[in-house]
Amino acid sequence: MKRARAFFLVCAGAFLLALAYHIGARNAESQTTGTIECAAVDFAGGGTLWFAVVDRYLYFQCDQGDCSSVALWASAPVPGSARVVGCGAGHVVLENGDAYQWNGPRGGPGTWQLIGHFPGGATVAKSETWGAMKARYR
Repeated sequence: MKRARAFFLVCAGAFLLALAYHIGARNAESQTTGTIECAAVDFAGGGTLWFAVVDRYLYFQCDQGDCSSVALWASAPVPGSARVVGCGAGHVVLENGDAYQWNGPRGGPGTWQLIGHFPGGATVAKSETWGAMKARYR
């Protein structure tokens, strides 16, 4: 009977430890802020435009007219998993050399289109399944 009680207490302790970690991890996650991957400034049309990619979304702010707050430029996240190293008016460049353009209105629906690739970027390693490899070489 003592072994069953000891086993129960060990299981209860493990459960409470996992529960405490789960609750703590959820609370810590809700306090995180966005990661700025890219920031750029452009002087166009007599005004200044600021751009930033935060958590894979392109934002902008300008100092002319009624644009005194930060607004979303592209409503979809930047595709790919490589870091964004360059950004501007509807354009981004990824660390692997891919260049994308936003096809859609500012803040409205649209898609990112691959418009080119800069040479010298890192090569993305694509993992392939064994079945796909056999089918390709048949």
